[in-house]
Amino acid sequence: MVDLPLPMTGFRHFVASWLYTGNDATVLVDPGAASTIPALLSALEQRGAKTIDLILLTHVHIDHSGGVGHLLSSYPEARVICHSRGAPHLIEPAEVWNVSLRNLGEIAEMYGRPDPVPADRIRCEETVRIGGLTIESIETPGHAPHQIAFRLDGALFTGEAAGIFFPLAGAFYLRVGCPPGGFDYPAYRQSLERMRSVDASLLCFGYYGYTHDARNTLDLALRQLDLWMSVARKHAGEPEGAFEEKTREELLATDPGIARFWDLPDQNEGALAPDSQHRRIQTLSRSEIALCTTLSSHRSRREAPHQGGSVLKNTTSSFGPSSPPAAQSHPPRGTGRPV
Repeated sequence: MVDLPLPMTGFRHFVASWLYTGNDATVLVDPGAASTIPALLSALEQRGAKTIDLILLTHVHIDHSGGVGHLLSSYPEARVICHSRGAPHLIEPAEVWNVSLRNLGEIAEMYGRPDPVPADRIRCEETVRIGGLTIESIETPGHAPHQIAFRLDGALFTGEAAGIFFPLAGAFYLRVGCPPGGFDYPAYRQSLERMRSVDASLLCFGYYGYTHDARNTLDLALRQLDLWMSVARKHAGEPEGAFEEKTREELLATDPGIARFWDLPDQNEGALAPDSQHRRIQTLSRSEIALCTTLSSHRSRREAPHQGGSVLKNTTSSFGPSSPPAAQSHPPRGTGRPV
């Protein structure tokens, strides 16, 4: 795992890229934002990655793939694998960038503007074989309609299809991956069910870290998703502002996945600073507001056909990336090495 630090409180140990070496192949999963490419290049050099065969993109939000165009100038031999619905937005990223600016403002500016990716570098393949490695792609819409997970050498790389994760001592923090502007609950749930059926010994998150307890973590993610929808519907009659506050407070009290929020490391200090609780409450408001903004649209019952189910939307697009918490990590080992 490669940590991709960002210069804003709440975004340290938040975004990660994954480097796999083994079976005569070098594979990178989600290179991250344009602004973190210098840090990624430095990490790749330290790990001795002179070439990259494949760059796998779980989805084309700018925090996960915005740096791929910049990265290709340093690794011209690499091929990019993504969903066919995401490919046009890599070739011409103006829409993704404009929507990200509208949804995220200064956070989008922090991530940086993506460079275009040449069309001849992109492949949209369900199964890729390279060296002794087989890579399977699994459609996992919900967080984004063009999202896919990748299984290789026993590891399942989920992007945000299984939520936002943070490893803690003997436990972990987990929340639903709701982007500002668009969220497809039935598709997200089906994607979790689909990943539960995959034989994987390691679950790797774009946000942030990994777990060997793949099945139980996905089970919790399913229960969490249903709880969040249930709580949002319960408070659907509340006015704007009260809805967000009541939804957030009940989830903090009832959801074991985000109950560990208060155990997350402080973003500025190794130990807790006197004002850290206030800062954490602010971070929680930022990180959970994506859920509340998305689910508040359920009150108006504006549902449109999408992915064979319904999509809950407000007036913005579904291309916006996510907002935080924080993290740690250690490189797992398999036949090859996700680093």
